[in-house]
Amino acid sequence: MSSTPPIDAAPSLRLRLAHNPQVEGPDAAAWPLSPRDAALLAWLAVEGPTPRDRLAALLWPLSSDAQARNALRQRLHQLKKLVGRDLALGTRVLSLVPDLAHDLAHDLAHDLAHDSGAAAELLGTISLTDAPELDAWLQTQREQRSARQHEALCAQAQALEDAGDAAAALPLAQGLLRLAPLSEVAHQRVMRLHYLLGDTSLALVAFDRCEQALKHELGARPSGQTLALLSTIERAAASATASAAAGGALPASVLRPPAMVGRVPESAAFAAAWQRRSAVVLVGEAGVGKTRFVAEQTAQTRGLLRAAAYAGDVGQPYALLTRVVRAALAQLGQGGQAPAAAIARELAHLIPELGDTRPLRSELD
Repeated sequence: MSSTPPIDAAPSLRLRLAHNPQVEGPDAAAWPLSPRDAALLAWLAVEGPTPRDRLAALLWPLSSDAQARNALRQRLHQLKKLVGRDLALGTRVLSLVPDLAHDLAHDLAHDLAHDSGAAAELLGTISLTDAPELDAWLQTQREQRSARQHEALCAQAQALEDAGDAAAALPLAQGLLRLAPLSEVAHQRVMRLHYLLGDTSLALVAFDRCEQALKHELGARPSGQTLALLSTIERAAASATASAAAGGALPASVLRPPAMVGRVPESAAFAAAWQRRSAVVLVGEAGVGKTRFVAEQTAQTRGLLRAAAYAGDVGQPYALLTRVVRAALAQLGQGGQAPAAAIARELAHLIPELGDTRPLRSELD
């Protein structure tokens, strides 16, 4: 990846490559880029320094080596003439000049929350049919940016929802839905957040949109999970209507709706597996609430210890084992069993990390 400074470095010139490509200068000056020039600069921004011969072959694959190298020299000269300074330098290996910033390192989730698909549109709608390898690279970059964008938004929306801030999570969920209008999970999230905000009317409208999108675009019906969520919303709406008609206050289930809705089948499957002492593998799209579901299920299950592994555990010996033992000792202590402290002291001889009372959490947690 390129070491080009991020756009916040405020240099004299900036590359705008995430949308319609252009070079921006001081005093609101802007110079649109041709498709081939934009592709050249985008490659250097993403891939970093690249041999000139490689770039020439990518950009002009139908030309001879000499013709392609000459064309590259001409394009660089025209770019310098256009903006008044070099944008890329190097005798054998070409790279962006060090103080030239670009917007490809911008916060993808922030962009999408304000403009659906914007960050994924690398170079706008440019295609290079006469440079197939470069065109394929461009399409791959767009897909990867879109996937990272989706993952970041899911994580942000879920974190806000878990923190009880449904109002802040809703715009992100709506951005996700704009990005993937046929994703039933995205529709469910919007329904759930409207419900958590106590707005059952908008939650029901969100279901209608989900149903119509699935029917007209896929010829499918909403899943059992979506219908279970709908049932919960309809019951809350009916309770609110009845209370309002009677002049009473809204029921607590509407004012403070349950944190998890539409998970009845999964909860039953989890309980059945626990009774059988079977392993459970929870699979789902990023951001749909898997961690939250496990936390709530384990909190309701007696005799179960919960300990999590994290990406950073690779640098902490016995990290997961230590969490398991700590959880067991905490449960012993809650049961009023005095030996828990003594057991901890003995185990600390074998697992020194137990002597550290700080929470074992990785820097990636």
